[in-house]
Amino acid sequence: MAKLTGELIGKVFRTSASEPSQLLELSAVSHVVAISIMIVLPTLVFPIGHAEDDIYDPTSIQPWHFNAACNFLSSLYNAKLGLLSETLGNHTYWISSDNLLAERALELCPSTSALAQSINMTIRSCCGLGYDYLHEVILNKSVPTLIRDGNPPVVIANSTIGRLFNGVTPLQNGGNYTVLWEVHNQTGILHDTDYGDMAAYNATELEHEGRHDLAMRDIRILEGIDYQGGMDDRNGIVDKAYNASTGYQTYKTALYILALARTHTDIPWWIEDRLFNMQRSNGGFYTAYNASGFPIPGSQQNAETTAIAILTIASLPPVPVRLALSVDCDVLKQVAETRVAVANPTGGHEWLNVSAYWDGVRFDVQPIIAEPPGGTVALILSKSLVPDVLKNYNVTVIAGNTTKTSIISGSYLWFCQYGSLVLLISLPIAAVGVLVCLRKAARMRKTRSGSDKSVTLEESLRDASRIVDKPRLRNHEFPSSLTRF
Repeated sequence: MAKLTGELIGKVFRTSASEPSQLLELSAVSHVVAISIMIVLPTLVFPIGHAEDDIYDPTSIQPWHFNAACNFLSSLYNAKLGLLSETLGNHTYWISSDNLLAERALELCPSTSALAQSINMTIRSCCGLGYDYLHEVILNKSVPTLIRDGNPPVVIANSTIGRLFNGVTPLQNGGNYTVLWEVHNQTGILHDTDYGDMAAYNATELEHEGRHDLAMRDIRILEGIDYQGGMDDRNGIVDKAYNASTGYQTYKTALYILALARTHTDIPWWIEDRLFNMQRSNGGFYTAYNASGFPIPGSQQNAETTAIAILTIASLPPVPVRLALSVDCDVLKQVAETRVAVANPTGGHEWLNVSAYWDGVRFDVQPIIAEPPGGTVALILSKSLVPDVLKNYNVTVIAGNTTKTSIISGSYLWFCQYGSLVLLISLPIAAVGVLVCLRKAARMRKTRSGSDKSVTLEESLRDASRIVDKPRLRNHEFPSSLTRF
């Protein structure tokens, strides 16, 4: 390569072959150029590949939360009755709010969409749409802003007294059961100034009606002024029903966040943190927690709290994730950057469900958390392999609600892995070659310089001798024309 480079350089500069010292200098330069080409060429000929733009899907937010919650809700399903029970092992079934909200929550997961349809058909078989003048506001349906009490609930079925649900006997069901329907049409009034969930429901409904100023009045009841004087004490909702022994109610925390999201109000990271921390590994959400953010002893996971929590998370401003790809030889690095709460300039934190696939094979990746006040989440995915130089590798990374697919050249990975060894061997050889060429060129230049001086002196003396020793012209050597003259 050095020889070829030297010839090319010689042609470009029209170097004469009779100037060996210059050729040696060009040879030395050609070594340097050759090594430079060896370093640069692979990045030009074997590029790292290309990456698609980040695919951003605002409807696909936090798939881990949804999938886990859907699995939990599915575990509550009783195929005999076609409804979800209140809790695991419980035989009480609520048309509303449990099944009304769970139906919509299950629609968020493709794997449970058929189950959601089954629940919808069951509700319609007894109770129309299942609306109760309150909870359907979460589903963007209008409700009265003057919220009435829902107690006592309507008894749809009670097998212990022979009142069956769609003819299902206790024997068929595996035990007695009760089906209830909470309908808020009683005479008592639930005031928004007394109960945090009522303030959240009111704010959500008023915003839905386009009365933003009135909706913000209920938001102020919840958060106060600069988070002072409201029901939010930076842990949860402290209202008339609050009791330190029973803790903060998770569903009220979720409804508070929902109202903030619907009214486009900044969501404090601490309250969002409390909600996410209440999701158990089985996907269900604990019903209550203490000031330290831990579940109250004896707290369970139930259908209502889990459904409200998941529908609230679905209402959050989408979490954009920017993915940048870089390759460090045999280690593939993906860096995910996220601002955890877009609508909250003070930041926050949230779990990211991160998964990565190398040619369809999934990496074993754990979710990474960004501590408040938000910022950057860094994730390194390592993949060691012997690359095939003729193959392109597909890498797909999914973080939060963003997907990026990259194509990496196998030839690039090969050079990245083994190029250092090639350079380690070739650079010393090239350096020695350059030094030898330069040294020979210097010697030849010195010899040529001395030779040029001696030849010049000799030629000068010879010319002088010719002038001094040349004999005079004889007459017979004169031209005939001059003789005649």
